[in-house]
Formats: sequence, structure tokens, C-alpha cells
Amino acid sequence: MTLKVLNAQQLPTALEDSQLKNRDKGVLSTLVLTAFGKKVTENYLIEHSNDGRTTVRSAISNLEKYGYLFRERERNKTGTYESTNWIVDCSGKV
Repeated sequence: MTLKVLNAQQLPTALEDSQLKNRDKGVLSTLVLTAFGKKVTENYLIEHSNDGRTTVRSAISNLEKYGYLFRERERNKTGTYESTNWIVDCSGKV
């Protein structure tokens, strides 16, 4: 589970997107400011937030809905689910 951030310089523009709620913007900011290649999970976001699991999941869902986050699932050679890569694009075009 690794994190890849695209177009980080567009974060200020993304934070002005009226479709996103403040909680979504907080999660987006956390993801962008997290070290490149760091392992990111819902639990990581919950541990680094004052919000609970439901709120964080809702923010992740909205970020996916509006094109700021894509979670890419990886499988090993046998086809078994192995990990998930998180791709964040501050341009909202994922």
C-alpha cells in the first residue's frame, strides 16, 4: 500500500472546490502532505485525525467520487489480492 501524489502544486485550487466538504479537504491535505511512497491506510488517516472511521470513509468516498483519489488494487502472480496503491491527483482528474 503506497501513496503516489500527482499535481501537488494544485492543492490550493483543489481546496477551493465547492463540491468537497471540509472533512474531504482535510483528508486530501493529509494525503498530499504525507511522504511520497509511505504506506497509507484508512487506519493511518484515522490515527492522524480527530474524526472517526465513518467520517474518514465518507471523505475517501467523496474524494474518489470527484476524481481526487483512485485506489488501485494489486494482485500477485497467482491472482490473489495483495495490496492497494493510493493515487491522489490534486487536479481532480483521476
